[in-house]
Amino acid sequence: YSTRFLGVCRLLFQYNTSKALQKLKPEYEQALYLTYFEDFSNRETADIMKKTEKQIRDLLYHARKALKTELDKEGFVYEKL
Repeated sequence: YSTRFLGVCRLLFQYNTSKALQKLKPEYEQALYLTYFEDFSNRETADIMKKTEKQIRDLLYHARKALKTELDKEGFVYEKL
């Protein structure tokens, strides 16, 4: 695939993901955003959100499940790796 095509695919993925993120509980959205988009560690995310690292791990687990559910509802197609 061309670099341009891959770039467009990446933008579409980010757009679909951000739409789905906005449908999640606010603390799910914040935990996912800080961890995966801003690249904060669980410790840093915990400090920002005033939670323990265990609470962040639990939040991220549930947030990823909720995000997958939202993406599935929107018809997101997962590529086989």
